[in-house]
Amino acid sequence: MRILHLPCNVASQISDTVRGMRNLDVKARGLCTLDIITSKDDVEILPEIDKSNLIRHFFSYQKYKECILDAIDWADVVHWYCKRALPGAIDVKYAHKKHKKMVIEFAVLIFEFLG
Repeated sequence: MRILHLPCNVASQISDTVRGMRNLDVKARGLCTLDIITSKDDVEILPEIDKSNLIRHFFSYQKYKECILDAIDWADVVHWYCKRALPGAIDVKYAHKKHKKMVIEFAVLIFEFLG
């Protein structure tokens, strides 16, 4: 089983969970943004979105989005902490469409997007 944790590593929760799962021989990945992160241990940092101009913003957002959707494709289970990773809950909709098992912890207003 492959488990993906994203996008906020508040109080090192994702780092600790991924480390613990790996110690139990579970394939786990943590994919986190830099805006809310306590520890970089055992997590992959998502590419930053460059907001300096429209073209850079577009291409850096596409890279950010592709990284998240590729990780969802890799996973059997996707576990969100605090918020969705993409605007409009694109990541949640994508995981739902791909029939991934989903866990959402400490989040508000994610399921309204599943319709």
